[in-house]
Amino acid sequence: MKRTRIKTRGKRMFKGPEYEDPEYLDYIRSLPCLVLTRGKNPTPCKWGIDPHHYPSKACGGKDRGETTPLCRWHHAEFDNIGRWTWMLKYDLDLPKIGKELAERMAA
Repeated sequence: MKRTRIKTRGKRMFKGPEYEDPEYLDYIRSLPCLVLTRGKNPTPCKWGIDPHHYPSKACGGKDRGETTPLCRWHHAEFDNIGRWTWMLKYDLDLPKIGKELAERMAA
């Protein structure tokens, strides 16, 4: 009896230019951490700036309009305590800020 080989991974899907935008990510990395500049309870930032995708890229998040600058410390804190707790703690609306940053770069 001939056996069918088991596929180890699913189909790879091409993500268009709205999902991958290296120029926009460089722009985000050049900005200071949002918590330091706009947060309600600013705390010192540690390490470098990471582009934070909201929603995450794994959930279909795009680069342009859905990415904000966070230092590695605040990015890790976001992942550890959860989005709603983090957004309430610092009084930041990440989707709104992401759209503002995209509009500012486009202008």
